[in-house]
Amino acid sequence: MDTLLQNAINSIQIGIEDYKLKESKRSISAVRNYYAGILLLAKAVLVKACPDVDLEMVLASKYKPILSPEGDLEILPDGMQTVDFYTIGRRFTDFNLTIDHKKLKQLNTIRNDIEHKYTELSSEKIKAEIAKTFEVLVELCSHLGELPVTLLGDDTWKIILEVHAVYQKELKECQDSFSSLELIKGLELACPNCHSELIYQEDQLNDSFQKMVLTCKSCGANPEALVCLQYSVDKSVTSINLSYGDEFSSQESLFWDCSSCNETGTLVTIGNITKCLWCDSELDPEYCIRCNTPLTPYDCSYCSYTANTDN
Repeated sequence: MDTLLQNAINSIQIGIEDYKLKESKRSISAVRNYYAGILLLAKAVLVKACPDVDLEMVLASKYKPILSPEGDLEILPDGMQTVDFYTIGRRFTDFNLTIDHKKLKQLNTIRNDIEHKYTELSSEKIKAEIAKTFEVLVELCSHLGELPVTLLGDDTWKIILEVHAVYQKELKECQDSFSSLELIKGLELACPNCHSELIYQEDQLNDSFQKMVLTCKSCGANPEALVCLQYSVDKSVTSINLSYGDEFSSQESLFWDCSSCNETGTLVTIGNITKCLWCDSELDPEYCIRCNTPLTPYDCSYCSYTANTDN
């Protein structure tokens, strides 16, 4: 086994061992080691994809053209820096490899906070973020053509499976608590305080947004329902089911004030549908979502006039 891959495995194993210990300081050590191991494993995948190319060429973060004495143009690494979190996703894409880069983003943020200052997140929240990335670990092992249990060993893999199962069970319980609220089916609710998806409503039979009482399992916060909904829609890149069953992409979400219930920032546009998250009223798509005046084909003459005047 090459040194890069062995270093990755060692870091992940140490991180999982720290994870298992129920001490807050160990969770910090866990995220450091585990995160470092995942990045090293991703680098090992890139190297495996180019077996006949020097490791430094594959992993360099920057390159520069050099003219050789013979007059040939050569491309060489520019400095000693290798690909980091921000560039490794692009490198995978360039190599036609897949990696769920977004699942690592929060873990990267926590790691940076720990390294450069401190993190205000609880030990449980940190562990939850580690658990969410286990699927990335499995994907990287697949790229290497190896089973996770073969690379990591029985003891480490057993802990990962147990932790992942517990997290998924808690996540499902939280999501099921919103089953009576048809409007948000498919929306990944998250705590605006600690960003955890382990948030639930205490009364699972409640079907009214105005009566929602929320609790976060990770940080214990009780965020206001409207704040949580706005944060979650803005954060989400999944689909949201708008009460009658059709799913619309939430690639672009804009919030406006609702003229029906007078709530601020509750009217959200998702796909071609504009609906209030609070009172469930739907705005006629033939009217401007900003001022509710009739639309000209693709523009609102009133808003355009106002914008031109402001300029």
